[in-house]
Amino acid sequence: MEVIYSEECLKHAPKYEILSGSAKPYFESPQRLTAIKNHLASTDRYAILPPADYTLAPILRVHTSEFVEYLQTAYNKWVEQGGDSQGVLPECFPHPKLLAELGGAKAWIETAKRDGNVLAKAGLYCFDMSTTITGDTWNAAYISCQAALTGVHRLLQLDASSSANKPVGVYALCRPPGHHAGEDVCGGYCYINNVAVSAQFLIDYELEQVESLRIKDVSLAHPVVEVEKRTPKRKVLILDLDYHHGNGTQSIFYTKSNPLYISLHGTPDYPWFTGASHERGSGEGEGYNINIPLSKSTTDAEYLSALHDVLDGETALAFNADVVLVSLGLDTWHMDPIAGFQRLKSLETYWRMGEMIRTCAGTKHRPVLFVQEGGYWIGQLGDMVENVLDGFLGREMRREE
Repeated sequence: MEVIYSEECLKHAPKYEILSGSAKPYFESPQRLTAIKNHLASTDRYAILPPADYTLAPILRVHTSEFVEYLQTAYNKWVEQGGDSQGVLPECFPHPKLLAELGGAKAWIETAKRDGNVLAKAGLYCFDMSTTITGDTWNAAYISCQAALTGVHRLLQLDASSSANKPVGVYALCRPPGHHAGEDVCGGYCYINNVAVSAQFLIDYELEQVESLRIKDVSLAHPVVEVEKRTPKRKVLILDLDYHHGNGTQSIFYTKSNPLYISLHGTPDYPWFTGASHERGSGEGEGYNINIPLSKSTTDAEYLSALHDVLDGETALAFNADVVLVSLGLDTWHMDPIAGFQRLKSLETYWRMGEMIRTCAGTKHRPVLFVQEGGYWIGQLGDMVENVLDGFLGREMRREE
């Protein structure tokens, strides 16, 4: 299997975050990426490939231009205005209760967007205190997204040349992750929503259009290609397996009938205010958002049963996706330092996840792009990734340790 990876993504390295009321070392560390990459590279079964560049155009199909400009410029403006050089963190947020009483919330928000004060914008464009912007954040986030888009491109190429019934998959080893980022807000260590951009990319472009957009070498210039409306090219199913609800992915597609978004996640937990089962989408998107909140005490068997039921269920089957995107969070593991299901303790569970994606009615015989999200128990991240991919490819599971 091909693995898309860039060491540029290691350069985003905030020193700390504010978690549970105190400053703590940044859990979303570069070591996460190197642990997975080194583990896969130690076998002879994975080809590590660099990302290409597909420009800002696909990103701007999902994120607003004002938000993207903020991510690009926030750090330098922050330092110019006297902010701590360790990075941008908000100190005040536009809470809806406060603004509702003023009756002019929209006007205040528009003023903050126009104002050059980056402290105001930090609170407007970020929803927590764990998503620091450093001098290297924008480039790492951009290349992380390009890794996912490169994965889409390779997936389409491989699928076009593959034999029937053979599992076709690519793994985008992305960092920073993406599924908490909304169209104009970052949070949860996420800046650009890699899976959402990839889904829209698949919906927008035919293979030959993808190839014409591609720039062979990632450029720091990040050119902008004009974005235009397009007729849908494919139906996409997004399966979010991260322990935390993908509030960003949900919000981006909540009023749309393509993609179908399915999330299994722990509750009650971060991001606290989204992920209930009654959140099913609205308007055209009603019924195309499926949340499966699970207790923190969920066992391996209970998790796999829930996954099997939704992938073999009527909604996934009727949707009849052309492509599957997996937000591969590995923070479901019981030893994860900031998440984890307390009784999910078997590495075999991750192999079974991959196997179900390959065999369940709603996802089988579809090309699958695995996109890295969370997972912070560094010692076994490589084992978990390998097991998921082996299960999907139909390989024998590595022995339990």
